[in-house]
Amino acid sequence: MNIKLLIILTISFFLLSSCKKELIDADEQLLIENYLANKGITAVQDAEAGYYLFYYKKISETDGTPIIKAVLNKGIEATVNYKASLLDDTVIHETDSASSEKIVIDEAIAGLQLVLTKMALGEQVLVVLPSRLAYGSTSLDNVPTNSILVFEIELLDLHPHF
Repeated sequence: MNIKLLIILTISFFLLSSCKKELIDADEQLLIENYLANKGITAVQDAEAGYYLFYYKKISETDGTPIIKAVLNKGIEATVNYKASLLDDTVIHETDSASSEKIVIDEAIAGLQLVLTKMALGEQVLVVLPSRLAYGSTSLDNVPTNSILVFEIELLDLHPHF
């Protein structure tokens, strides 16, 4: 094997392994755990999302199993009812009983992509997303940069998006 190639591969390996992100920012994890404790919510961490973690609690369950897998979510549209809020309970968006919302899964924020692919039809979950699974350093009108978001989501329907 060419010595130059071996050196390049070795350096690349060390650079990539030193760039590995933490599972979740320690400050955000503390904020999330305090939020859950103050609300009396017992939630679990989901680590199947690679090196990102989010917290969730099933509000209602169905006897169904998740219909789509994360790898197969391209072009799938989910019809949901949801409420999104900040940790201080400021509601940033909410559907009402008369108006569900359609979300193209592979175009949604990363946290919703991960969550929706784990849900069964009719299931309701409460999810707390660290900022990097939400909008990260991007700010919106009513969402400050690096905000942790809380979602209450009910999955109503799934269908192809064209």
